Amino acid sequence: MIVVRCKNCNTEVRSSSYGNPCGCDNMTTVKNDLITAKDLSLVEVISGLSKRKISDDYQYLTKEDLSWMEQRKSRKIKKLDFEVR
Repeated sequence: MIVVRCKNCNTEVRSSSYGNPCGCDNMTTVKNDLITAKDLSLVEVISGLSKRKISDDYQYLTKEDLSWMEQRKSRKIKKLDFEVR
């Protein structure tokens, strides 16, 4: 559960499936894992939000995928000339 505080109205907002706004002009809302507000500099995260560390050994793309992307990136683009009437 994520708990944030709106610095504009000093209200604590807890995460829910439907999202409750804080009630001031900033409209701080926490819906599941999504924090929204008009000005996020006025929002302070109190608890429940942690950064996940991704190890360097884990890669999303395989070596074949990376080589295919490099080949595709270096391909030539054929320009077509159209006759203007």
